[in-house]
Amino acid sequence: MGLIDQCGHGPDFRQVVKPSDHSTGRLWYKMAQDEYSMADGVDYWDRTVNPNAKGYFAGGAIVGESNATSSIETLNFLTEFTASLATNLALPRFSVGYCNTSDTGYATGGQYTTVGVRDYQKLAFISETSSTLSTTLTDNDTELVGHSNYSTMAYFSGGRLDDAAHPGNFWSLIFRFNIIAETSAKLVTTMTETKSAMSCYYSLANNAGYTLCGYKGVVSGSYTMTSRAEKFAYSTETVATLYDLASLLRMGGGFFQTAYVGYLCSGRLPSGTGVVVTSTALDKLTFATDTMSTVTSVLTGRHNSRGVASNTYGYYAGGLTTGFAVLTSIEKLTFLLDSVSYNISSLNQQRQAASAFSRLAV
Repeated sequence: MGLIDQCGHGPDFRQVVKPSDHSTGRLWYKMAQDEYSMADGVDYWDRTVNPNAKGYFAGGAIVGESNATSSIETLNFLTEFTASLATNLALPRFSVGYCNTSDTGYATGGQYTTVGVRDYQKLAFISETSSTLSTTLTDNDTELVGHSNYSTMAYFSGGRLDDAAHPGNFWSLIFRFNIIAETSAKLVTTMTETKSAMSCYYSLANNAGYTLCGYKGVVSGSYTMTSRAEKFAYSTETVATLYDLASLLRMGGGFFQTAYVGYLCSGRLPSGTGVVVTSTALDKLTFATDTMSTVTSVLTGRHNSRGVASNTYGYYAGGLTTGFAVLTSIEKLTFLLDSVSYNISSLNQQRQAASAFSRLAV
């Protein structure tokens, strides 16, 4: 029923034609052991998915909001299987700023036990090895976010200063990370609010990055939540407020995106009592119009989850529940239908507030 795949899968996969595609002859991937099953189903994968395409989850807190791990694991977008890497981060950490290019993931800042860190970590996708760069942030920063233009520059925004001189102070600063030179510099431009634990996206068509919601610092050690969406123009390195929406009043939402839409997954809601209350909402930002809308599908409520995405699906993994339990479950969003599939796979390690990277190229 088809030839052994020539794209590096080995004998476990075959290229086949689904029964419903016999008229078009479109090729799909299928597990070799199922080659005699002729029914359409979830054991078929789109041939356009690169066999090496995968998501990476690195570090994160494994118990409540402490006890970080340095381990790294992958989610293969073709098989939806997870696997642990032999390489680790230099230090266990969580609440890190992160983003990636087509072949490399970068992460900076975060928290190591009760101490903030300021170094940059690099994960090379092809060799799946990690290293520590010589450049650093100017201070220990935790709960920051990152986005990039995917080729030359990345930007890390906000967070909380976590050192003896500035305990718990919220930041509006933006750092430019030169991907080519692997150097870091603080910009004169700042965000319109001092905030942390945001969700963020990039749009190559708009040549811009976006940050949504999060914790807003009021005074040292004091905060509320913000519903603001901001847009950062890569060409001018300037920030503009898009809007404040009540539906975005949350922090720690998971996020992933396509080239056209960014998704905001769940997150922590304001409770007024200190009790953790999580949202089940799924919202999306359409880059062409810079507008937000709410998807009908709902998610399992959690915050500090992390998201990765293929060209077809978004995956929302880990996170912290209302009872401060750290999860391993993974949920999947089908972009075409905006529909959610629950518990499609599991992380090998409990994680919340981890780093997450999406690799789509070889």
